[in-house]
Amino acid sequence: MLVAAVVLSLVFQAPDTKPAAATSNAPAPIQIPSEAWDKLMSRYAQANVLEARIVLKSFLPDKELKQKRLVQTTIVNISAAQKNYGQIQMRSKFSMHQDGHWVDHESSVGLIGDGNNVYFFDGLAKNIWETGKSWQEQVGSLPDLQTIKAWADIETLDSEKIRWATDLTRGRWRGLSFDKPYYRHVYWLDHQQKLRMSEMIPIGLAADSLPHLIVEYVWTDLKQVESATLKSYSAKLPKEYQLLETPGTPISRALKPTPNPKTTPPKE
Repeated sequence: MLVAAVVLSLVFQAPDTKPAAATSNAPAPIQIPSEAWDKLMSRYAQANVLEARIVLKSFLPDKELKQKRLVQTTIVNISAAQKNYGQIQMRSKFSMHQDGHWVDHESSVGLIGDGNNVYFFDGLAKNIWETGKSWQEQVGSLPDLQTIKAWADIETLDSEKIRWATDLTRGRWRGLSFDKPYYRHVYWLDHQQKLRMSEMIPIGLAADSLPHLIVEYVWTDLKQVESATLKSYSAKLPKEYQLLETPGTPISRALKPTPNPKTTPPKE
């Protein structure tokens, strides 16, 4: 599901008694793409707590607008700890073409970990059902992002398949790229080697009919805390939700029709 169908440390240094020579705070750039990828993935894999806000935007070609139309925005809020504590909320607004015009819909889904199990919830239907014992078992429910997979201890892409996106540019950012069926995935690092955004760019014969996905990492906090602290992230199941014995089907709710938005993917 493209979440609708198709989500650092501070270093303190004691002051020097002698004037310091002017230096750059930016780390030396890594020249080998596999090494840069391994370093990025290890930041997430080594953390047992992930707090983040991620915004996913999906664009489709629109012949009427003669540009790309924003058809989905999903806000992912994460406050979770290993291996089954916390919440991951995914709230979406997306457009569907119905009866000659675009109709906006909304959905609200996510995952809850109570320290024993992980549950999937549908905020509109107020249903909840068990999906496993850990975040690692949530392959089909988490956003399809290699960073989140690395944190959840889900297998990520072999770094030997990574290359620099030399054919794409976003200002001073450098892209780590790999291809999968139908899509080119690019993870953009700024000049300090911090992950700023990622993309799924359609490729192949069906590219003109597939959505272009932009992922903005609004903020991310990766932590390594003691085991006793992990329990503080435990979330309680909402009392007003119905606990289902078998998985439910998430629903969406239609909003009133809106005029055609003239929106294109963001630039740096």
